[in-house]
Amino acid sequence: MPRHPFTAAEIFTLFGILLIAAALRMGQPGITEFKRDEANLAHLALDIVHGRDFPLLGIDSSVGIRNAPWNIYVLIPPFLLTSNPLPATLYVGLLNVIAVLLLYLLARRYYGSIAAITAALLYAVSPWAVIFSRKIWAQDLLPVFVLMTIATGLIGFVEGKRWAQRLHLPLLAITGQIHYGAFVLIPITLFLIISGRKRLTRAFAISIGLAILVTLPYLIGMAQGGYLQPDTLRKIVSSGGDKPHEITLSADAIGDSLLAITGIGAFESAVPTQTGAHIPTWIFYVPGILIGLGVMAGAVWLLGKLDERSPIDVVVLLWLCFTPLIFTPTWTTMYTHYTITMLPAAFLIIGVAVSDLWRTWSVRPKLRARVFLSGGVALGVLVIAQIGLSALLLWYVDNYNTPGGFATPLGYMLPIREAL
Repeated sequence: MPRHPFTAAEIFTLFGILLIAAALRMGQPGITEFKRDEANLAHLALDIVHGRDFPLLGIDSSVGIRNAPWNIYVLIPPFLLTSNPLPATLYVGLLNVIAVLLLYLLARRYYGSIAAITAALLYAVSPWAVIFSRKIWAQDLLPVFVLMTIATGLIGFVEGKRWAQRLHLPLLAITGQIHYGAFVLIPITLFLIISGRKRLTRAFAISIGLAILVTLPYLIGMAQGGYLQPDTLRKIVSSGGDKPHEITLSADAIGDSLLAITGIGAFESAVPTQTGAHIPTWIFYVPGILIGLGVMAGAVWLLGKLDERSPIDVVVLLWLCFTPLIFTPTWTTMYTHYTITMLPAAFLIIGVAVSDLWRTWSVRPKLRARVFLSGGVALGVLVIAQIGLSALLLWYVDNYNTPGGFATPLGYMLPIREAL
């Protein structure tokens, strides 16, 4: 586990990565959707701020029951200052910038600076990661909590740090309550607890109590709403909500995961019908295919190294693979935003493979220098391409009507709000 101090060059590089992440996630905040879910979350957060109500249940979910209220609680800070949704949009973007920082720190802690720079940079410019960080939506709150959950799990159960053991289970409980899709992290937690059982301390017992405590509001709300009845739970598990259907196996989850990792499909999702300037969508495929190949090659590399390294590699692979696996049975409809949880793992895997290759070639300085130069240029071109594609997407949805895709941007509604 690398433990070297930050150099000036590394700090400068990290600052640049965060600047890119902030520009894509927080720049032009008026280019964001503000539909029913966003309005309901904002309304409930304002109810708490103004003392009108303290909700124990969140808004409706796609699996037929109400969401937990934690996504509302997390949104309280910006609404303490104003009822305008624009600062809250920037707040969500800021949380996602922090997620990029946490991925960098996590990768650096266990794999070194090269892995950290590669993973954080690719995550910062990922088109789907950018899309899922620009509005007041429960799913967009996930990345920072996912990274904190994974980090405390590794630090707590691999390194045996008590403070991390104390925080891991409550963070897992909060993350899963922000959006149900995050419960795919549970197998990672189980693996870490089992593999690190000799390092468990009294702090772990405390974490169980804390996890129950942060789940208590939701349990009370569920009981009051009658959602804890056996028939209701059986219906949800067997049919994915209020639309019963036969449960089969489908490759949709794997396909959606690949699309999310590569960025392919981001433009078509937001712009299903081009009503203005024509954009050739094939330009999104070139960098996406390269990233997809990188993730697959990196995953194969990690699998080949499992006998030589720590459980950390297993955690990274579980982090990547369990989301598509859990949604392969069609117990609920698969949505692209269910992949938010696993996106950081994809770019971390590329970073690990790049870092390993860098160390492998350390005995051949000339080859290492050539590879470093060509790899750096390739990464730079890839990053610039992804930035350009995200900027192009935001420009298009702000300037042209996109029926059936991206809703009317919030920036067009704010003057009406001010007039009212």
